[in-house]
Amino acid sequence: MKKRATLAVLAALALTTVAAREKYALVIGNAAYPEAPLKNTVNDANDMKTALEQCGFQVDCITNGALEPMLAGIERLKRNLRRSRTSYGFFFYSGHGSQIHGENFLIPVDAEAYSYAMVRARCVSLQMVLDELADAGNELNIVILDACRSNPFKGIRDAGRGLAVVSAAYPGSIIMYATAANSVASDNWAGRNGLFTKHLLNQLKVEGLEVTEVFRRTGAAVAEESGNTQYPELAVKFYGTAYLGSAGTQPAPRPQPAPSQDANALSNQGTEHYNREEYDEAIAAFTAALRIDPNHANAKGNLATAYNNRGVAYANRGDYDRALADYTAALRIDPNHAAAYSNRGVAYANRGDYDRALADFTAALRIDPNHAEIKEIIQIIQQARARR
Repeated sequence: MKKRATLAVLAALALTTVAAREKYALVIGNAAYPEAPLKNTVNDANDMKTALEQCGFQVDCITNGALEPMLAGIERLKRNLRRSRTSYGFFFYSGHGSQIHGENFLIPVDAEAYSYAMVRARCVSLQMVLDELADAGNELNIVILDACRSNPFKGIRDAGRGLAVVSAAYPGSIIMYATAANSVASDNWAGRNGLFTKHLLNQLKVEGLEVTEVFRRTGAAVAEESGNTQYPELAVKFYGTAYLGSAGTQPAPRPQPAPSQDANALSNQGTEHYNREEYDEAIAAFTAALRIDPNHANAKGNLATAYNNRGVAYANRGDYDRALADYTAALRIDPNHAAAYSNRGVAYANRGDYDRALADFTAALRIDPNHAEIKEIIQIIQQARARR
């Protein structure tokens, strides 16, 4: 079986060590409203910041934000997202929100408004947020709004309950509201986080979930705990496949091969999966073959290569934690797997860990001493380390 992800590809990756997917988030939690303070929204923001950082996002966090800091944060997020057309953006807001004449507003802690015109001048238009993110021109923007609390502008005529799900969504966007239109979300006074954010944080810890599955599971959990009195809204105009890169510890279920098969049959099954680039299924089949026959040479060699190539797939979507785990698993099985050493070196280099990257490429060169491209990559990484 050929070892894919050749070192020619690795050289290209090493030449562009910033090739990891760029992910930026703006997290806002407002609680200190003079007339209608909230309990959990600052906790929501701080906990979301931690969760997103574990997913590989660079997070800008604002708590108890006045109007100008909120607007400046939105501008910074847009500017960051413009750096790469493949970047992911994540906007999270927990605090008071209001709808007036069908237009949604996120409310700074310093906002005082007694009319619709004053709200437009002193609050943040949700449609403006969506417009700015769309103007960044990046691949995916996620907007999460736990902002459907009770309306703090009691004296303004036509100010509705919660938010209206009417803001125009752009292609490449996912928008989730903590509850349905014209409804109020629970601040969950008995807990640390609002009801919606609590369940979203739980789902962000689950490994291997595609992004829309994260939100579907969140919505289902909120609806169940609330007895269907709080039913989140989800608007999806993103038709690709994306993973947020969670570093959680709860793995998603993986397929297992059928029982009662001999080692040769399982190894052959693993090879078929491998050739279709179905690496999870290939790994499961090769592992089952080795349980039956620990010395099965074909299964052992192919298992190492399957781990290596699944690691490449993870790395290509910027999930370097899982890529590194797979490369390491390949090397435990086959300590002379030069491609696994080289791929792991690329992953370390993309994370800025040049010492470990050099150690891995040096190991690869010992296995394949005549490979000129590995020598070139070592020089590139040495230069990058010297510039730090």
